[in-house]
Amino acid sequence: MVSILGPVAVTGARGTIDSNRRTRAMELAAFLVLHPGATAPQIDESSPPAAD
Repeated sequence: MVSILGPVAVTGARGTIDSNRRTRAMELAAFLVLHPGATAPQIDESSPPAAD
């Protein structure tokens, strides 16, 4: 479940994620909740480039 009221929180997910990727993953999860059916180009347009 992705909670977007207040701080974004993901519960019930399995697996682990590196701490340096957690923020980006939470942003993506929130975007997908708010934009169901979003295409890859729409996701790319909404995201700033990743820092290397």
